[in-house]
Amino acid sequence: MREKSLFISKNLFEEMISHCRDTYPNEACGILAGKGSEVLKVYKMANIEKSPVSYEFDSREHIKAIRDMREKNLAMLAIFHSHLSSPAYPSAKDMNLAFYEDCIYVIVS
Repeated sequence: MREKSLFISKNLFEEMISHCRDTYPNEACGILAGKGSEVLKVYKMANIEKSPVSYEFDSREHIKAIRDMREKNLAMLAIFHSHLSSPAYPSAKDMNLAFYEDCIYVIVS
């Protein structure tokens, strides 16, 4: 596994954290998009599982975000989600759902 870095502005970082706080007591999820290793946009996704221990993107929102990224010539750099009461280590389910090989997976805990 090769190491990757992301560069995210304070404003976009705070936007991601705010989304995680706003969805409490359920897990939050979303996409970090940009160019190279620089995050330029946060796509806040709805967690259709509405669960404090699991997440799943709303498929319509996911498709809409992918279309928007294409129009803006952005790449999906990372997928993020929150862990409310556990450390920032991926669960077995998180590992099984990590099928975007070129993405970084961010856990906010």
